[in-house]
Amino acid sequence: MKRVIFAMLMIALSTIVMAQNFETSEDGLSVTYTKQTNDLPMTYRSGNTYVVGNQVMNRYQYGAYLCQNCPQAYAKFNLGLNLNHAGWGLFAGGCAINTTAFIMAMCHPVKDAVLPYHHAMNALYWTGDILLTASIPVLIVGYCKQHNAANMYNTLRNSQQYVSLNMGSNGLGIAYHF
Repeated sequence: MKRVIFAMLMIALSTIVMAQNFETSEDGLSVTYTKQTNDLPMTYRSGNTYVVGNQVMNRYQYGAYLCQNCPQAYAKFNLGLNLNHAGWGLFAGGCAINTTAFIMAMCHPVKDAVLPYHHAMNALYWTGDILLTASIPVLIVGYCKQHNAANMYNTLRNSQQYVSLNMGSNGLGIAYHF
């Protein structure tokens, strides 16, 4: 008796709402409402140029597009962009420090160098080299995260979200799938 009442209630609910995305099972004991989010266009990437539908965007325009349409992909894109900025900062800092050490070496050749001055110059060279070396993996990871955001967007734009109501021998079940 419970199943019949539940089936009639679900059929009545689906006709009242008049939603085209409701599906009822063959036995009439479960109803599923599906919300598809695949109305967003595909994204293609070539370097730092992104093509969304027929619109060509640079990485900043694409970031703004992701911010509005896919927050999960935008978070990954934004993390990659921030890592890129940090990597280029490390690279610029390493170049500046190495240039400073080179100028110090040119002003005071090694043959008449004062010992503390010579140690400071070597410390600057090592510091600059460490910063330059550290910038390489940071830049690689940043660009990978930034470019993989396009793949994440393409995956998430085809996702389906649905709610299902099921009647079993133990009672009523409601599930949200995402």
